[in-house]
Amino acid sequence: MKKTANASLTATACGPLANKMLDQNLFGSIMGLTSRGAFMQIENDGIFFLSHEPWRGPLTINIKNPLSGLELRAPLRIHARQVHFPSINNSLHVPEKCVWEPELAQSLQSYEDQFVTLHNLAEALVTQKGPETWAVLLLVNDHSLSEGLALLSRALRTAQWDEALNALVPLMGMGRGLTPSGDDFTIGLLLALHHLKRLQPDLNLPPISFVKQVKTIASQVTTRLSASLIECAAEGMADERLMDALKGLLEGSLPFETLLAYLSEWGNSSGADALAGMATALNLQTSSR
Repeated sequence: MKKTANASLTATACGPLANKMLDQNLFGSIMGLTSRGAFMQIENDGIFFLSHEPWRGPLTINIKNPLSGLELRAPLRIHARQVHFPSINNSLHVPEKCVWEPELAQSLQSYEDQFVTLHNLAEALVTQKGPETWAVLLLVNDHSLSEGLALLSRALRTAQWDEALNALVPLMGMGRGLTPSGDDFTIGLLLALHHLKRLQPDLNLPPISFVKQVKTIASQVTTRLSASLIECAAEGMADERLMDALKGLLEGSLPFETLLAYLSEWGNSSGADALAGMATALNLQTSSR
C-alpha cells in the first residue's frame, strides 16, 4: 500500500480508561474496522476505540473526521500521548485537557416512576428493533430466557451471590457480534448496580467479590471487546449514551424521547439489551421495602 505524506491529527475527546494508556510506551494493531471507526488491540490486552462520531466513552478516543487508509492488523504505537500509525505515516495527538468526565446522577426519582419509564422504553425499543431484543424480557414472562432471568433476579433480591453468578454466567457471550446481547445485558446490569450503590449505599447489593468474579469470567467466555466493556461497566463507566440514559432514568431528568434516542442509537440493539440489565438492577430497590 502506498503511504501518504506524514501528517498529524488532534483528538477531540478521550475516555478516562483510554487515557491511562497514553503515557506508556505500547505497541498494538488494528483489531476491527467499522463504519464508526476502528478498534485497537494493545500488547497488554488493552483495547480502545478510535471514533469519528461525537459520542464519548471510557475506552474511546474521538477524532473530528475519519482516519482513512487504516487496514486490519495494521501496526500502531503509543508513546508520549501520541498514537502512531506507521502504515499510513500518520499520528494522533491526545491532549490531557480533552479527557472526558461523565456527568453522574445525583438523585433518585421514585422507583414507581422509574418502572413506568422502563416499561415504556421497552415497548418503544421492541417496536423499533424487533422482539429479538432483550428489552422484550420486560414485557413478557414466557420468553425462552424468562426462567433464567427470574433465577438471577431472585438470587440478587435474596443476596444469594453464588446463585446469582451461576444464573448470570450462561447469559454472557450469548448472541452474535462484537458485543453479544448477553454481554450488553451484563453491561447494563453492572453499570446500574454501581450507581445504585453510590446513591443508595444502604441497599443490599452485590459485593465487590461478586463483581470481580463477573469480570474474570467475562474474560474467559466472551469477546475481548465485550470483556473490556463489562470491566468498564463494573467501574461505573460506559458509552456516553448509556451513561446519560441511566442518569435520566435514575433522576427523571430527561424527556422520554431523549432516553429512547440514546438507547436506540447505541449499537444495533445493544441499548435495548442493556436496558433489560438496567431494569434487573433497578428492581432491587423494591427488595428493601
